[in-house]
Amino acid sequence: MVKRYHVSAVWLADHVFQPPRFQKILRAGPIVMYPREGVKTYTCNPVPFAKFMVQWFPEIARAAGKREEK
Repeated sequence: MVKRYHVSAVWLADHVFQPPRFQKILRAGPIVMYPREGVKTYTCNPVPFAKFMVQWFPEIARAAGKREEK
């Protein structure tokens, strides 16, 4: 995913997987399987995740830009 979206794994975790709004959407699909306590690996269903990113990436990028400006 890092190569496909040209962002770091930490960026994906901070801006895509962790925000409660997106976490709710991603868990409901299930688009992403979240790790159990103490594990840092996310498992994504590729086609639904790609659709999610097409739909939500502009908003995710805007929110990330605002956080980085602070």
